[in-house]
Amino acid sequence: MFNTEYILLNHIKCVHTNDKLIECLECQSRFCSKWNLIRHMKLLHTNINYDEKAGSINLSCPSSYIKFGNMDILKEHIANYCSSCQISFQHKTSYDAHKMYYCREN
Repeated sequence: MFNTEYILLNHIKCVHTNDKLIECLECQSRFCSKWNLIRHMKLLHTNINYDEKAGSINLSCPSSYIKFGNMDILKEHIANYCSSCQISFQHKTSYDAHKMYYCREN
């Protein structure tokens, strides 16, 4: 079942003891590795959903609900999205000018 002794010992540490578990600040779930915590955060506490029928991950903006096929494009969209005006900008310079001169928030 376990290929190496390391994997077995890691399994015992993670599953059968509470030794050095990393806690999620959102829901207090506990994980034995940073990788598992990051995976948990991405899948449960962001707007990233796994589509079982398509066998792929759906990425959508939590503010505009626009869907993206690539995490980098989603990050760029979020970085250039004005949530108070509900406008997305293709370029950071346009977003910065909007925030400085036109945004209702200011």
